[in-house]
Amino acid sequence: MDSEHETMSPGFVKICFLRILIALILGYVLLVFGMSHLHYTWMTQPPIEVMEDVPYGLADSPQFSPDPYTQDTAPKSYTFMNLTGTDFEIDDDFWNKYRFLVGDQGEISGDVMEGFVVAVAASSNHFPQSIDAVQSVQRLFPGKKILYFDWGLESNESDAVSAWCDVELKSFNFSDIRSLHGEIIGESWHYQVAKPFAMAEALRDNAAVLWIDSTARLLSSNIDYVFEVAEGDGGIVFLDKTVQGATKIPPPIYDYLPTNLERSNRKKHVSTGTMFFMKTRLIRERILWWWLLCSNTRTCFFHESLEAHCEVIKDARKNRNMDTGRDCSRVDQSILNILAGNLFHYEWDKYCLESGLGTLFKLSQSNRHTASICP
Repeated sequence: MDSEHETMSPGFVKICFLRILIALILGYVLLVFGMSHLHYTWMTQPPIEVMEDVPYGLADSPQFSPDPYTQDTAPKSYTFMNLTGTDFEIDDDFWNKYRFLVGDQGEISGDVMEGFVVAVAASSNHFPQSIDAVQSVQRLFPGKKILYFDWGLESNESDAVSAWCDVELKSFNFSDIRSLHGEIIGESWHYQVAKPFAMAEALRDNAAVLWIDSTARLLSSNIDYVFEVAEGDGGIVFLDKTVQGATKIPPPIYDYLPTNLERSNRKKHVSTGTMFFMKTRLIRERILWWWLLCSNTRTCFFHESLEAHCEVIKDARKNRNMDTGRDCSRVDQSILNILAGNLFHYEWDKYCLESGLGTLFKLSQSNRHTASICP
């Protein structure tokens, strides 16, 4: 009995408790060290200078050339603060197609709220979902022009799109992307790389574009606040944060598009699934031009260690989606997060409406509706 009493004495219990506490602390330290090591390994990029915080504004204070650009004088290297990226190559074909993005094109004329168009794109495997996306626009914005980019529809599907009310079917030539980047990057990369080219085509003849992915369903026509934010920041708004991939930025991007890594990695990241672009000079020259050039340059966005497809699972505890792996990337989002973050010094509220999801739109894989057909 004495031995049992001695074993269960307060001193013995205290020693056991301290041992358990020490073990927990050591486990926590090892876990933190391991996560820090993973983060360091991932972020071991060419050294990027960390800038001091500056008051909100256009962080890089863009200076626009008063003279018309030529192919030789067009911007070829991206600058952020005192950093300059690797030169991009601008060939004749690229210049002839996208020269309208740089230089003074005059002020946007007309009422942007009335004159904006909606753009959506889909391949054959996403065609059923895109029907509901188009139907939500037709229902909430009767008569609104919709640009539908054909990313690989079957002939019967493209015929169906051509019959929908207020929808213009836009052909898209993937052969240029495949010949430039090769099959090595895979189909998922092709669609991600295609998005800035489709956005540029949509803006070519329109003052503003609301882009929605095929899985987006508009919920409200009350988007006045989107226009207010866009007009206040120079012409760009993202309607949601990303749930996959954008934080896994391919290392080569930093060679071409330098940024403040510290701020970039502790801030949220935007999604390119729903976004609003105005054809202002600021957005053309400081966002879309570089988004296109990086997407046009495989050495800018591609890295063999990354997967283009990110598996996403539901985290029931936090009611949100989580990445299942680190080595995946959405290059369309990666590039835009750097460009928008640099332009507004990662002042999140200046260019993203996180409340857009659930109020302005929802995400769905469903195909419950039919698009309106015009006689």
